[in-house]
Amino acid sequence: MIGNRLKKTRVLMELTQTEMSADAISESFYSKVERNLTDINAADMTTILNAHQVSFQDFFEGEKNLLPKKRALWKKLIVAFNRQDLKSLKKINYQSIEKYNLELVYKLVNAELTHQVNQLSPALKRKVKTDLLQIGNWNTESLWKLGIALPLYNIDELDFLIKSVFEYYRDSKFKAEELIAIANLMIGYLKECYKNGRLDLIKQVKVDLNKLPTSTLLALPKILINYYLALLEENVQKAIRIEDVLKKCGYGDCVKESKNE
Repeated sequence: MIGNRLKKTRVLMELTQTEMSADAISESFYSKVERNLTDINAADMTTILNAHQVSFQDFFEGEKNLLPKKRALWKKLIVAFNRQDLKSLKKINYQSIEKYNLELVYKLVNAELTHQVNQLSPALKRKVKTDLLQIGNWNTESLWKLGIALPLYNIDELDFLIKSVFEYYRDSKFKAEELIAIANLMIGYLKECYKNGRLDLIKQVKVDLNKLPTSTLLALPKILINYYLALLEENVQKAIRIEDVLKKCGYGDCVKESKNE
């Protein structure tokens, strides 16, 4: 029954009933659905599954270890991307990638790590844009997906997407993993803003980030905002001071990347 499958999926993903309901329905109503006391309509069911990046195939597959295996593969892809570790990426079994429909993410991460994003076919780029992201259904996974896909969008498209993220999280409570994903996304976005000389967008990010909860997880993007602002405003002394702080804290690569743009 649907209720049993929902509960099984939720438990495998280690979510509470409130988290699983994804604001599509109330927690009390969701609880009744899990206990098979009431039915859920297709629209609400789709919203819940999309919010947690669960396909209908995965949901109805019924394989006991399907979701944990897919999540484990996803985490390996993210770790390889975040650490810029091509060797770790190549160690991932591609047959497993295909089995769990993670080919797009794998191909994009591989292109990023081998500096071949510009060589991706137009068809693949379109597929990433249409299939990889579910705009508006932001969560840890979709935030990471956007962070990986940043180079495929022009700056105006990115402006729209980032506004969508801030709008979605404006009044939300954050999990630590979501803040980590947002920090990664903002770092990539700020680099794109700097490359395009968009002082206005960097200033807007500064305003929006300050509205989020105070957290050390957001410290690096907040420092980088001031760094890129100093560069664009040609405040050399301020940029040098921030560079020194970044290097001492082990983030010298951020400085190198910005200078190489």
